[in-house]
Amino acid sequence: MPGLSPPLLTILGLAGVAYAQEPRPVESFEADAVAAGWSAETGELQVSTDRYKSGARSLCWTWRASGACLTFRDAQAFTGIKAPKDKAPGSALCLWLYSASKSSARLLVDLLSGDEVLGTAWVLLSYAGWRPVGIPYAAVLPSPDAAVDAVRLRAPAALPEGRLFLD
Repeated sequence: MPGLSPPLLTILGLAGVAYAQEPRPVESFEADAVAAGWSAETGELQVSTDRYKSGARSLCWTWRASGACLTFRDAQAFTGIKAPKDKAPGSALCLWLYSASKSSARLLVDLLSGDEVLGTAWVLLSYAGWRPVGIPYAAVLPSPDAAVDAVRLRAPAALPEGRLFLD
């Protein structure tokens, strides 16, 4: 991306939702420390008051190298989340993203079972401001029997450094 700084992204409301049901939030980040289950590969995690959507804090992920990943692993958070057998509307991974500037880069989102990637979606960062993102399990998972136990965000290869906030 041209320019001196990569986009500032905020991912908010990480939740598994079932069709026609209320969202099921995974984490609010209101504690002083980073919640269990979150880990950063090639980066740093901290609870932040700089940006937030719900409450007064969020999770801040800062990376400074290509190939950086942020993973949330919690089998209980994904219990019962599977793609419908008929590919009809069903549950989805939902996020709010905030980008401070437009970019042609793509944020990759992997749905995992253990270390196995069950499916991958991408989010084009071609906007500035807030954007809701929904990743339907039926569109990404190859089988309705695939059991997700983690989600991994992969920083865009075109952005060797950057920052994301999650709430």
